[in-house]
Amino acid sequence: MTIKSKAFKFLLGIAVVIGVAVAASFASAADFGTATLRVGSRGAAVMEVQKLVGVTADGAYGPMTEAAVKAWQANVGLYADGIFGPASMAKAYELAGSTGAVASGDLCPNGMTLASNCTVAPGTTTPVTLCPNGMTFASNCTVAPGGSVAPVVTSDEEADLTFDVDAESDINQDGINQHAFTIEIEADEDGGDALIERLDLKFVTTGATTYRSISRVALEVDGDEIAEADTDSRSDWRGSTDTIRFSDLNLVVKSGKVVEVEVLLDVTDDVDDIVLVEVGYRYSDGTGLIVSDEYNKSGGGAIAAIGVDQADNVSFRITENRSNPSDTSLDVSSSRSNETLAIVDVEVRKGEGALDNVEVTLTFDAAVTEANMQDLLSRVSLEIDGKQVDSINSSSFGALAAGSTLVLVFDADEFDFEEDDEFEIEVLASFRAY
Repeated sequence: MTIKSKAFKFLLGIAVVIGVAVAASFASAADFGTATLRVGSRGAAVMEVQKLVGVTADGAYGPMTEAAVKAWQANVGLYADGIFGPASMAKAYELAGSTGAVASGDLCPNGMTLASNCTVAPGTTTPVTLCPNGMTFASNCTVAPGGSVAPVVTSDEEADLTFDVDAESDINQDGINQHAFTIEIEADEDGGDALIERLDLKFVTTGATTYRSISRVALEVDGDEIAEADTDSRSDWRGSTDTIRFSDLNLVVKSGKVVEVEVLLDVTDDVDDIVLVEVGYRYSDGTGLIVSDEYNKSGGGAIAAIGVDQADNVSFRITENRSNPSDTSLDVSSSRSNETLAIVDVEVRKGEGALDNVEVTLTFDAAVTEANMQDLLSRVSLEIDGKQVDSINSSSFGALAAGSTLVLVFDADEFDFEEDDEFEIEVLASFRAY
């Protein structure tokens, strides 16, 4: 967020889906490609994602697209991280009745290949059966209900691992879920498979205390988050060291293969640099050997370091309120007033000022016609801390098309805030009988 004055445009980025009749239909011809898509991605695949989640298909993956993807993921039972990776692709192809081209992963003992959330027949690369909730039932590659793909170590040879770490370009202060480091783990082709059970990441920061600078650390493999840890308290870190431990990872590195583990950071304080000085690890192999060791530089130097760009004078942390509706489909068979569409909590991390505008994006169900939508929705209101600050009547919406996205800009009435303030923003709607 760029702050240019004490009165500024405050981008909330709420994606609200109003389901009136049936769920949106998706074109089976959609091609999401094979790369994981996130904020900053561009191209034809991004346009297909934007069409899927009902935002303007301009080919640029920005905050509005991320918010809409999160809403779509929550609605279809996926982890709502706003990143369109293999699991999201598989679910989109499933809903479209298309197999797509999303097969990936290591070969199982019987020659079957696991794709994210799907099974494939021997020797093929496209899904045959898509299973819900991350469940896959392939022979010798079984996933327990609600679980993840069971790790498979097929070699009975001793494993030999090599580690390397690279840093991304500079990240931002007050940035969320930022890719900071990549840990490359390679299993020597002359050895066996390794099952990594634990990773310990030791950081050093300059300019601020580590636990005050890093509020969350997450690990991601092939676009899927495999572990996370809240790190904004001294007690979250191991002992007196600036180390975060991730246990029970069950990450398999096949002989002759490389696995890249992305390290994502939430950065919150006035920090200049973040240094990864050591990666501790524990793994086992097919021989039953268990190895615990550390990857570091002799003399304790940095494995990798990344600079942190200083944020503007005002920064926020926006999180979903516990009372946020889990299902945004509403019964509109009778008139309803002030139905909650979305609630978020806002924490002022730094600075002071006044809210000028709050921008809210509503994505309408594809089954809704223009005339029906105008007749149905009478008013959308915005409340801050339980007090209504602005409302917009449907007569001022302009033309609406089925499946369209409507951006509403509310006057926040110069709502004043100071550093460390916390407040709640709620979006409400009133409906006529439909």
